[in-house]
Amino acid sequence: MVMWEEKKFLIGAGVGASILVYYVIRRLRENSKNNDLIPIGTVKELYVYPVKSCKGISVFSFYCHPLGPVSGENFDRFFIVIDGKTGRFYTARQKPVMVTIECKVSDNTLLVRTKEGNSVTVDIDSVRKNNCLRTAM
Repeated sequence: MVMWEEKKFLIGAGVGASILVYYVIRRLRENSKNNDLIPIGTVKELYVYPVKSCKGISVFSFYCHPLGPVSGENFDRFFIVIDGKTGRFYTARQKPVMVTIECKVSDNTLLVRTKEGNSVTVDIDSVRKNNCLRTAM
């Protein structure tokens, strides 16, 4: 009698395990079909904007830093134009001409150039050293 009970248990466990394995394999196959990558587009160009609302720099690639995209020394939107007296910041919404201003960081120097050819350079190390950092409002 004990042998028959053990056999029934083993048969039941075997059938139960087989059903479980069948459903697991079926689910894995369904999920693998749904996880195929489907191309939805192609990246033609990447841009980094060192100064918010100013003209971007076309780059081949960038690193995804916790502060945002970085290409070389050019952090994306790391700088912003502010009024030195009031602390008010400006974007292209208020000053549309900003989109024509070229900006680039090289050798720890920010170069800002207008379409007319006027330019300004800012030594970033000097700004940090003299603690001339400002917060925009």
